[in-house]
Amino acid sequence: MTDTTYGDSNIQGTSARAINLCIGAGALLLGPGLVLVGWVSSYFLLTHPGWLTAPSISEYYYFNELTRNGFVGTMCAVGLLMSAYRGWHQRNLWDRVIAVWSLIFAWLVGLVPCNSALSVVHFSAAGLLFGLMAAMLWFRFTDFTRDAAEDRDRAWKEVRNRIYKSCACVIIAAIGVKALSMTGLVGLDTISSGNLTFWVEVTGLSAFSFGWLTKSRYILGYQATDGWFSRSWRTAAN
Repeated sequence: MTDTTYGDSNIQGTSARAINLCIGAGALLLGPGLVLVGWVSSYFLLTHPGWLTAPSISEYYYFNELTRNGFVGTMCAVGLLMSAYRGWHQRNLWDRVIAVWSLIFAWLVGLVPCNSALSVVHFSAAGLLFGLMAAMLWFRFTDFTRDAAEDRDRAWKEVRNRIYKSCACVIIAAIGVKALSMTGLVGLDTISSGNLTFWVEVTGLSAFSFGWLTKSRYILGYQATDGWFSRSWRTAAN
């Protein structure tokens, strides 16, 4: 009988977890990483367009060459990693659909500048990408996959599902705040010295990141061999 236990012996499962970890880490570090690179490079290269923190993550495309390469490279890398997501059971059609469209939208966000003649493409792709992030967390990550460790810790799966849904709600809230600011009906642009979009994007990406890090099981895993901050004291021998 094939061993279906999810653990380090399952090489394919471990590889998939590593991809999930990289997606989460890339999204989490994008905003802070660009700020750090922007500050350091502006000090040594003395090249910045008049501000030290960009009004949005996308505008680091214009900060200098280093931040442009970091932004575009990270968006393309995260999109490519997301396209590799296959889900965890045979009913994975919607996992694949969301993953492939996430690749397309992530590349459009990275490769189409926000202040270009095609800015509508950039902003539309960004909104749709955030929407797909929320959909993946709410509808796909919460699905029961009949994984051995998941079946063994059914209550813990419910806890993880609440985490996924909470992250999805944060993303939707971030989209809503940005939409309100764009209507001009609510004076939200005065928040954070005009950097509202930047903080909205960082908040949404952080929620998206925590969802993927949870899915990777490197945090909040089912068993001790899963990685950091595991729930149980099980060992591989068990």
